[in-house]
Amino acid sequence: MKKILAIISFILGLLVGTFALGPFTYSYMAKQKALKKKALEPSQVVAKLRESADLVTTEVTVRKLGLYDSKESEQVLLNNPSSWKLGDRFCVIPVEVNLKYGFNMLSLSPKDIKISLDNKEIEVSLPPPELIDHDYGLNLSTKAMCYNSLLSSKVGHELKEKVRFAAYEAVLKENILGEVGGEVRRNAQLFFESLLKSLGYEKVIVVVRQ
Repeated sequence: MKKILAIISFILGLLVGTFALGPFTYSYMAKQKALKKKALEPSQVVAKLRESADLVTTEVTVRKLGLYDSKESEQVLLNNPSSWKLGDRFCVIPVEVNLKYGFNMLSLSPKDIKISLDNKEIEVSLPPPELIDHDYGLNLSTKAMCYNSLLSSKVGHELKEKVRFAAYEAVLKENILGEVGGEVRRNAQLFFESLLKSLGYEKVIVVVRQ
């Protein structure tokens, strides 16, 4: 009888032990599953970063004043709005040039991704930012502000387009990226850090190459 009771007690103890270990076992397995889920290969990380490339852009609007002058010969001048002074033989045409900066993620390779052995840390080296799109306003309805009534009749759609295109070409030759590059880099770093942390990485380092 004592043997039977001992066997029953042993079986009950085994069952209690199994139930006690149950939550711990489930928690451990869940953690292991989570680790495996975020253990991406560098090539997979590259693919995910490329999917989001269109979201990591910085748009800049550059404003110019197109000045049509006919003192001696007809010509188009360009000035920044802050530096322009009123003249008596000018027609002023406001111009806006739109620039979009981003990253050529096709140049990103698995070699640019470093992942720690425990899959908790990741470092990404991004290509340098570049101009990826640009255009200028085509709204020809903008009225020219003329300071000589004799000039106003000469400012038609064709001249407005000439002024806008001249501003567009001038802006593309300027080193705008040198002025806004810091902001472009910061925007990319913040975005990709957030993205990679959402994939489960605890420590994320995003470096933008010069």
